[in-house]
Amino acid sequence: MGATLVICNRCSTDIDAGANFCRKCGSAVANYCRACGAPQSPGSQFCSRCGAGQIQNLPAIAIQKVVVTDASFASYPPYYQQEFRRINATGEAYKGKWNWAAFFFCAIWALTKGLWLPALICFVGGLLTGGVVAFAYSFIFATRGNYMYYCKEIKRCDIPV
Repeated sequence: MGATLVICNRCSTDIDAGANFCRKCGSAVANYCRACGAPQSPGSQFCSRCGAGQIQNLPAIAIQKVVVTDASFASYPPYYQQEFRRINATGEAYKGKWNWAAFFFCAIWALTKGLWLPALICFVGGLLTGGVVAFAYSFIFATRGNYMYYCKEIKRCDIPV
């Protein structure tokens, strides 16, 4: 049987469940479910909340579930793969890090990601308020843009904020 792996909450790196610190970023390690982000006791083979396998060399059925999750992010650039994996691993508690492209290009960035509803709110709100709403949305896109894009691509819903 292989080593039990968990995902670092800070950088989403796979690490041994017995480790006290992440080998990539050095943050303290807590054991969380690879699928839903629920806290787990060290050495757990399956999540107590969602039942997902927690070890790397699982039976074929459990491996397919993990591979489907990873494969669903494979078509995205590495930046978004990492962000989507981290959002998914924490059960959507993590909403993404600051996105400079979304901050500077606002609604144009949103349109390139297929976020039609927030882009429309940004454009129309900006026109009606003399740019106040557009300015506010630059911060919304910067702080929550990665999560908005995750919702659009993975959950198939367009959230306004």
